[in-house]
Amino acid sequence: MQQATYTNLPHGNYTFHVKAYAEGEKISEIQSVQFKILAPFWLTLPFMLASFLLTVTLLILTIRFFIVRSTRKSEEERLLIKELLHREQQQVKMQERMLKLHEKNHKIELHSAWVEGHNHMTREMFSGASHDLRQPLQALVIYIYALREIANDQQLKLIDKAESATRSMQHLIDDYLDESVLDSHIDHVQRSPVHLKLIFENLISEFDAIASDKNLKLRVQVRDLIVYSDASMLERIIRNLLSNAIRYTSKGGILLAGIKRGDEVCIEVWDTGRGIKEDALENVFKRFYQVESDFKGRESGYGLGLSIVKRFSETLGHKIEVKSKDGSGSMFRIRLPLYTPQQFPSKQVPSKQVEADVPLEAPLHLSGGQIRILLIDDEPLVREALCTQIQNWNMNVSAFQSITEMEHLSLIHI
Repeated sequence: MQQATYTNLPHGNYTFHVKAYAEGEKISEIQSVQFKILAPFWLTLPFMLASFLLTVTLLILTIRFFIVRSTRKSEEERLLIKELLHREQQQVKMQERMLKLHEKNHKIELHSAWVEGHNHMTREMFSGASHDLRQPLQALVIYIYALREIANDQQLKLIDKAESATRSMQHLIDDYLDESVLDSHIDHVQRSPVHLKLIFENLISEFDAIASDKNLKLRVQVRDLIVYSDASMLERIIRNLLSNAIRYTSKGGILLAGIKRGDEVCIEVWDTGRGIKEDALENVFKRFYQVESDFKGRESGYGLGLSIVKRFSETLGHKIEVKSKDGSGSMFRIRLPLYTPQQFPSKQVPSKQVEADVPLEAPLHLSGGQIRILLIDDEPLVREALCTQIQNWNMNVSAFQSITEMEHLSLIHI
């Protein structure tokens, strides 16, 4: 038996012609054997077609991917460029706004500096001219006193109105001058030992006649206490409190008291006026605030007195308190330190001297011609007004601008 082996035959149709024989026998006739070798599946047309389509599809998808990617990248770049341009425009606008804002701030600063300088100059002017502003009013008050002594009943009514208007104007000028003093000399407070009793005596001599005109009883209660404060500012605080108490009290009286409590002294001003409602207590120290009352016009004040009291107190480091009941009067209290040599060793106690405002009343124990008055005042208006008042008392008066002038003229007459 013979056999044949064929390998690596290419695909296709094959026909083999085979003859068979057996040993000792005759060879058979030729037999044809046909068969077909199939190609591998990857070489088949459907597979190749499918592969082609798949390759084309992948190519298309790849091209599309790159196109989309390129388009997206271009869009992102476009958006980025747009965003950058927008930011740049915003920065430009911001810089323009900042520049405008800087210019406005610069103008505001210049204007504020001008206003502050103008206000400072105005405050300095008022502060420096406070004496000159008060002198004409003081002369006017003296003339009103002089007129009162020679006026008849009908004229007295007009004089009362003139005096009321003058006092209102005096209060207003005093308040505004005090405000200017606070703004201009806030750092020039001179604290020292102060005799409280002397200040009280000075104020009582000033307000006793005013209280009597309203049929009010003005009482004082104080020991010989020495406190540590600024004498002129402390006197102004108490003066404002007394002025307010008398202004808003129509019957009863006012009590001015100085009470020692531990290492503090409490200065209290009590009145029997209308009082202050509870919801208004927190506002009484605000500038231009006025408590509602039956007082009409400027007789009720300008709303500056208590604000000055608070500012003076805060400047001096004194505590201020108020208690009031609507319809039952009010009490204002100032707490300030009691002077002790141990606490303030470098401060000397001043002598007991005080300049009091003496009421312009004629001395009852003197008659005209018995005494000659020598008057010295550097303000012509006040000097002339005082001369008029003294002459109304039928007294001889010689007025001088200064001690030097008086001595010089006295030597000439001698």
